[in-house]
Amino acid sequence: MGAAAKWTSLGDRCFRLFCFGCKVSQYDGRAVAARLQSAGWREVGARAPHELAVIQSCAVTTEAPTKCRQAARRAARAGRRILVAGCAASLADSVVADWPADTLFWRANTPWPAALRRSSAPTDGSNPAAARRAPARTRALLKVQDGCDLRCSYCIVPHLRGPARDRPLAECLAEARACVAAGQRELVVSGIWVGPYGHRGGPRLADLLTALATVPGLLRLRLSSLHPRDLTAELLAVWGAHPVLMPHLHLPLQSGSDRILAAMRRGYDLAAFDRAVAAARAALPQPALSTDLIVGFPGETETDFEQTLAAIPRFRFSRCHVFPYSPRQGTPAAHLPNQIPPAVRRARAQRLRAAAVAAAAAYHQRFLGQHVEIIVERGGTAQWSPGYTRHYVPAWLSPAVPAGALMTGQVTAATAERLIVRADPR
Repeated sequence: MGAAAKWTSLGDRCFRLFCFGCKVSQYDGRAVAARLQSAGWREVGARAPHELAVIQSCAVTTEAPTKCRQAARRAARAGRRILVAGCAASLADSVVADWPADTLFWRANTPWPAALRRSSAPTDGSNPAAARRAPARTRALLKVQDGCDLRCSYCIVPHLRGPARDRPLAECLAEARACVAAGQRELVVSGIWVGPYGHRGGPRLADLLTALATVPGLLRLRLSSLHPRDLTAELLAVWGAHPVLMPHLHLPLQSGSDRILAAMRRGYDLAAFDRAVAAARAALPQPALSTDLIVGFPGETETDFEQTLAAIPRFRFSRCHVFPYSPRQGTPAAHLPNQIPPAVRRARAQRLRAAAVAAAAAYHQRFLGQHVEIIVERGGTAQWSPGYTRHYVPAWLSPAVPAGALMTGQVTAATAERLIVRADPR
């Protein structure tokens, strides 16, 4: 597509990466960056001059591609070349046409654009696994699969990313070892639909986690998200058997109304979700439970909304990600009757977020006076270091220590946003 004469003469070969969307998109953005680096390009930060703006795009909502195009237009006005990868690059040509002139698009599993190549660069979807890691991070994403077969009525992702397909276990394990060798102490197992890993034959998700948990030097292992019906007894048994697997689950509920869950085609009801949560809390030591909630789905009545609101204290969520429903062309839900007015969606989202803040504050309060373990991350001040506990609770540690340090300390204060921790003597 597009991009002809503007791409025939390349200058300083510096690029800046702009990542939008989910953890999988972040991982894929790092893969694009690694591919460019293997072709002789150099990644730079926000303030450095650069010739190429790389937009790792998202298309999960109607607004997401708009935000990506805005970033591309800002870069184009500054005279930069534009490369777009990710979900928005897979949309129909009529939507892609709204991007700046001469934008270069790359879709996964297609040949790498010739204009960005050099003879030593790979030209297909392959990429050196170790180079996919973000630089100087204590936590790394490990993508183990892509695609989804669920076909939830509101979701465009299966149309953009295709059916579920797994990376081989040996490849995942090799990348995990490379991450640890590079100094990353925590891995987050990521994918679009991770739960049925291996469902077409071969090692299952429990086998993958068992193998990853034994990687020498790995301190923490997390799962990014699980469909509630994929939380099996076998998986929980592995989770409980390996201390390196952190006691935090992200189980997207989406709605507290059985009627809305059926319209969403989620494949479970509130009772099934309740059973999954009960099984997790029986198998793991006081696990943190975070979730996603969609508010204002077509046909959602005030009663449906109140049921979702009541689910937050009922399940004692540690964190809730609240999303006002966004009609997505190409999905069945976009054509359902009784679409909720945007103002009602926003008002309901505001009420859900207030309840989520109260739930997070209540969850964090239970750690007051306790000793917690923290892996310190980048940033902070001369007095404080940021990090996360085993339960994936943000924490500020004092006194400050270098990034990557594994520390313990006592919780002296707790808010809805974080814990305040006084480090134990070293």
